[in-house]
Amino acid sequence: MMYFFKFQNNLMQLYIRFFIVKLFLFLTLNCQGQAPGYLGKRFFVEGHLGPHANLKLQSGEGGIVTLKPAAKISLNWVRNRYRYIAVEADYQLYNVTQSPLLNFPDQPALKYRISTQTIGLGFYRTARRSKRTLAPIGFYYGYKFYYGSALASPTKYADSNEKFEGVERAAFNLLYKKTHLNLFGVAFSSGLRKIIKDKFTISYALEYGYKFTIENPLLNDGRSYAFSPNELKKSNSLYMNFTLGAGILLF
Repeated sequence: MMYFFKFQNNLMQLYIRFFIVKLFLFLTLNCQGQAPGYLGKRFFVEGHLGPHANLKLQSGEGGIVTLKPAAKISLNWVRNRYRYIAVEADYQLYNVTQSPLLNFPDQPALKYRISTQTIGLGFYRTARRSKRTLAPIGFYYGYKFYYGSALASPTKYADSNEKFEGVERAAFNLLYKKTHLNLFGVAFSSGLRKIIKDKFTISYALEYGYKFTIENPLLNDGRSYAFSPNELKKSNSLYMNFTLGAGILLF
């Protein structure tokens, strides 16, 4: 069964690479001639920063909203006057404190670094406010689908703030397996973008979405979890982002 999941995981990675290469070739071949976007530009790249508001679900207790920093970079292709497609990479990194799931008396609490990374494909449309409207200027809205992973790794002792490494870290890795989740999700967003000096872009956007999480089947080796996968699932579910972006028109 493990070999089947490993084959399935490798097949998915191969499919994603093939899709990216195919998309790149398609976009390159369609760049000939004058493009319908602003100043004839077909491509632009942007970086985004902002708070990530996550609704941490609590069974029988409603929910708790937590704010964490998040970053995103996107490569965008202007398809026509009003539409563009984006390849987006999101990254989030923060620390939490939790005792191990199997809390023995001699086992101290640890600090964990939670890292989440996703890659997605977005489809966006600018509003037709006038005949001179050209993507990517103005108000826009759209949606994206994405795939990624979330990982919890111990980094320090919670009480002394000393690094968790050496013999203790090696023993920990033998006793416990990594808390690693695969993510699948969909998000909807809207925002406003302006062009400065016919070269640079500034924007702001509001994004809200939902992540579906599954445990990595390749890590089912009989060991116990130190950081509860359910805790990681709660932190990767319903969310909302507000981001400020800046970028440059390419060609």
